[in-house]
Amino acid sequence: MKGISSADLYDLFEKSQWWDEGELLTYQRGMLQALVNHAKDRAPFYSFRLQSLLSRNGKIDWSVWQTLPIITRKDVSTHADKLKALKVPAEHAPVTMATTSGSTGEPISVLTTNFMRSIISATGWRAQKWYGVDWGERLITRAYVPSTTLKTGDIIGSWGPPSVKVSRKGKNIYAYGIDHEQLFDFILATKPAYISVYGGSIEILCDISEEKQKNYRIKGIFSRGSMISTELRERARSVFGADVIEGFASQECGSIAHSCPTGAGLHINSETVFLEIVKDDGAYALPGEDGRVVVTPIASTAMPFIRYDLGDRAIAGERCGCGRSLPILKSISGRVMHSFRHPDGRVHIGGRVGPLRPMLRASRWQVAQIGATQYEIRYVSDHVIDDETKRVFTEQFKQQIFSDSVVIFKKLDEISTPKSGKFIEYINEFSSNDAV
Repeated sequence: MKGISSADLYDLFEKSQWWDEGELLTYQRGMLQALVNHAKDRAPFYSFRLQSLLSRNGKIDWSVWQTLPIITRKDVSTHADKLKALKVPAEHAPVTMATTSGSTGEPISVLTTNFMRSIISATGWRAQKWYGVDWGERLITRAYVPSTTLKTGDIIGSWGPPSVKVSRKGKNIYAYGIDHEQLFDFILATKPAYISVYGGSIEILCDISEEKQKNYRIKGIFSRGSMISTELRERARSVFGADVIEGFASQECGSIAHSCPTGAGLHINSETVFLEIVKDDGAYALPGEDGRVVVTPIASTAMPFIRYDLGDRAIAGERCGCGRSLPILKSISGRVMHSFRHPDGRVHIGGRVGPLRPMLRASRWQVAQIGATQYEIRYVSDHVIDDETKRVFTEQFKQQIFSDSVVIFKKLDEISTPKSGKFIEYINEFSSNDAV
């Protein structure tokens, strides 16, 4: 990929998604070999860490890969300077600093490259094409980090792949520093066909649309920052007529996966990232099984992340019926920090109780672990929930989480969303232990 542009990457990825599994694996391993060699030679953290991985001829011994220690967020924070490469490939420059959101704990600062940014653009365009996105239309991009040169309403430029002629007509409109009410009014005023927001904003915009009884139609919503439930997808389609195009990404690792229009899950961008779903016993998850998401982004040459625990859990999927060879994540189960944890060490994903929400007729809710076995159900509802409903809810909650759970109901007038837009529906406010 030496000297390759985002447009060239897009053209490549349009072809590579249809390669057979063997061809895709060969390509991926070749890219990983180059990353491992670079990390061993240029990043002090890996000087000795990778020695057991390489055979005498310098090639990766893939039978050893799974024994490599997994890098944690704490490792990144503690050894940041040693993780930084002394030099990056010239075609990957320039290098810039990025800061994570902190949704899995304290924010950390990482180095990223222009190559990584090109990959993010190219994989995003590929996913948008899956949904038939029209790059000649208007897009509102809600930013969550301020710009020194832009203000809400400014035109950033076109937003589609340069190689597609219609992209020259599209306008990307910048929005920052406005609340959700103001964002909704901005949408009505500028009339975009697409919007790009954190996933936590979608439900709020649906609420505002219904409250104001203003039925504005959008072709698509580009979601980032949190998982999207089937129920929220259906609601966005009902309220706005919009497909939700979900992206799974991080500042550390760039673009990881995008949702398939078939509804099978999210396709992993295997040309650019090696993703492992690791069960609690260290074995790889089979289709339908849950595990930690461990990633090795191929473009992380400024600060290599080789077998990095992203802080998410996911369920492995079957091969997708759409015909693409890109592996499937059936779902992103949730952040490790926002899993529910029992004192005896058991862990369950909070989303398991999602189907119980209709019992409370809640327009919005948040389920929080607030003690060793205590859970607070915060909900907004126009209805009075009787004791019998709460009793049945509690019984079913215990079946899904832990049998000794203590459930506390807390009815609220509203549940606020952080300024970042990253609303955490299932949150652990009691234990932030990274171990699973």
